[in-house]
Amino acid sequence: MSKDQANKIRDAFLGAHKDAQFAQFRFLLTAVKGRFMAMDVKNLKNTVKIVKYLDKYDWDEEERAFIKKNFKK
Repeated sequence: MSKDQANKIRDAFLGAHKDAQFAQFRFLLTAVKGRFMAMDVKNLKNTVKIVKYLDKYDWDEEERAFIKKNFKK
């Protein structure tokens, strides 16, 4: 995907809370009192650390077992 296309998609999402094309999702945005926000990838450093620990120590093992047991296809 080109940078121009990515920017167009980002801009569409950032304006979704006031764009008529996203009207069908407005209830959801209103329900969570939210909207899409711009972010910098550099701010994901802490999230990356958490995911590494999650994998290393199997912190989500119980959740994965529950999903496997209850949501089989």
